[in-house]
Amino acid sequence: DEASVEADGSPIDAFPSAHSFVTPDAPSRFATPAGGLNAELVDVGLGTPVEIAAADLQGKIAVFDLKFLLPPAGLAALTEFLWDPEASIAQPSLITGNPYITNYDTVLAEVMEAGAVGFIGVLADYFNSNQYYNEYYRRLQVTIPGYWVAPGEGAHLRQLMSEQPGLTASLVMRGERREVEARSVVGILHGASDETIMVQSHHDAAFDGAVEDGSGVAAVLAQAQYFASQPVESRARTLMFVTMDSHFTGYQGHMALV
Repeated sequence: DEASVEADGSPIDAFPSAHSFVTPDAPSRFATPAGGLNAELVDVGLGTPVEIAAADLQGKIAVFDLKFLLPPAGLAALTEFLWDPEASIAQPSLITGNPYITNYDTVLAEVMEAGAVGFIGVLADYFNSNQYYNEYYRRLQVTIPGYWVAPGEGAHLRQLMSEQPGLTASLVMRGERREVEARSVVGILHGASDETIMVQSHHDAAFDGAVEDGSGVAAVLAQAQYFASQPVESRARTLMFVTMDSHFTGYQGHMALV
């Protein structure tokens, strides 16, 4: 409902970190104190255990670099089949880290343990935007408010911190997490056997995205359309096509379907 960051009385262009300052597995209301959460900023760099241990974070706001740790090439060992006759994916994106696996959990666990009351993550491996929707993989409940800033704004904030040792910031975050009904779409194509292959994707997204998740839904629908056009006797197994939401809230709908 409300979110803002100020440093030394000036606004910082920041975007609230999803699943921070809430109880992910239960409805909740959350709000920083009236007038904002005011505390000193402390830069812990990459947020390694050594950097965090060397900092005094008790009652302070941690500033760190969010790093993307897994390039698509790192998933190659799990690939069972790849059709790419023109080697179209052999490009820099294959070895560029994507935001699926990051240092988020590790850093946040450490800074909360060290007594930090908030965090500002610099999107060091992102393009110059703060519109980053980190997912919640049911690993860590982040009980402090947090924000993302673009690389350029992160450099600006760190410049202010170097010029003004002990610089304070004010974090404002107010909202709620409430129960709603999850929705799953299921279609069955019966085959000669009850043994079932499930083709699935989530259909929810934080925005209208061609990849997140237009491409996943399109892949499910294309396969459903193809196999539905084939003779029934050609299907040795039953096929189940599924799309689900709750991907961005903790996979509750997925688990209910299972």
